[in-house]
Amino acid sequence: MRDYDYVATDYDSKFTSRVNAIDGLKSSLLDELGTYVQNVIKVNKDSLGEAYMTSDTVQLTAGIVSLKLLEERWNRIDYYVKGRMQADPDEVLQALKDLRKDQQMEQELRNSMDELKQARAEITRLKQQLAQAQPAQRKQLEINYVDAMKNVEVEHAYQKAMRARIDGNFDEAIKLLVKLAEGGSALAQARLGHLYEKGMGVKQDYQEAMYWYEKARRQGWAGALGRIGFLYERGLGVERDPKKAVKLYQQAIALDNNMSKANLEQMYLQGDVIQRDQKQALELFRESAENGNGKGLTMLAYMYEKGIVVDIDFDKAREYYQQAADRGNPKAMARLGDMYLKGRGVIKNKAMAFSLFLAGAQRGNAFAIAKLGHMYEKGIHVNKDDTRAFELYQESAQLGSTFGYFKMGHAYHKGIGVRKNKKGAIKWYEKAAARGHFKSQKMLYKLHS
Repeated sequence: MRDYDYVATDYDSKFTSRVNAIDGLKSSLLDELGTYVQNVIKVNKDSLGEAYMTSDTVQLTAGIVSLKLLEERWNRIDYYVKGRMQADPDEVLQALKDLRKDQQMEQELRNSMDELKQARAEITRLKQQLAQAQPAQRKQLEINYVDAMKNVEVEHAYQKAMRARIDGNFDEAIKLLVKLAEGGSALAQARLGHLYEKGMGVKQDYQEAMYWYEKARRQGWAGALGRIGFLYERGLGVERDPKKAVKLYQQAIALDNNMSKANLEQMYLQGDVIQRDQKQALELFRESAENGNGKGLTMLAYMYEKGIVVDIDFDKAREYYQQAADRGNPKAMARLGDMYLKGRGVIKNKAMAFSLFLAGAQRGNAFAIAKLGHMYEKGIHVNKDDTRAFELYQESAQLGSTFGYFKMGHAYHKGIGVRKNKKGAIKWYEKAAARGHFKSQKMLYKLHS
């Protein structure tokens, strides 16, 4: 339980003072709660089944504990608030497990906390400018200040909605977000659009998502441009138009939208719509990585690991994978785990490899799931268990993993957790070989010779 007293400036209203006070109170409580969450996770590490834990994960877990306001007062001089956050160990552990099961929600919380951090930085900057501004400059700065405070309010509402989604009372929590969106907040409109696009707490509705994205786009919100581009790239609720997606991504990138950079990078690598340009992809990956984008960091690491356009550099690959893994990227967890398993750029560490594969698998990464199966098959860091290995290979293959296809072929070929079956082996090797998997092509040659 804490209280917070925000002393208003001459450019503060009741609204901005209240948001400042609540944000200050929440930050104070989260600092203390984060230490508590860290201790809960540390004590229960074995029962969680995951040793790989970062301060970022702790922050997310603490962030979805609800804040209850107990008292608030405004006297035109200062805004006083008092509130509490309450969580027992079981609630903390359950929240963490819920996050692991729902990678989309984990990523949304991460994005929301990034937006909140940016809004706070903008508020600090505007306060400094307002303190020194001439009368002619103040009006626009005050408008920008109020907009920044609205963004803080939106992110608090959005995180409240994510907490409510875990508790099963999302409908009530989303009402505030809808109110903010209808009130003209571009960020709230973009957030609401994303909920409809992903079907998070509401029925998935691409037309409704487009409606809210368009409202945000008309106010110049870069993230909305990027999301509309994604809908056109995939043909979600609209006729597929990758060329239009490229234009929208480029417009969003001009406004410094990292998500659009990562999506355009992927299109440069694939070369399906725009001319394949690995050098251009590398530069875009580098730009988004510099801004902390998990996908950009992962793809940049992959290019250094495989020597795509650059010389192979395992040290750089490990460094970028680590940063992306700390940001919750499951592909980075899987690739970094593979480096620890093989001793590439790091000292071999079976325990670290296992925990990274487990973390990636729990977040739905198919490669991590198959690699976890490999560790059970070989008895690496765990007791050898062919049945469990086969189950994991199946799960990975069902998710469309090339490596999962190969391991299913291997399982039928060698009788790992299933009876030997040459036809079954050939079937799965062929699926992997069709995607250019060299080992599968080699095994097919042996089986047919």
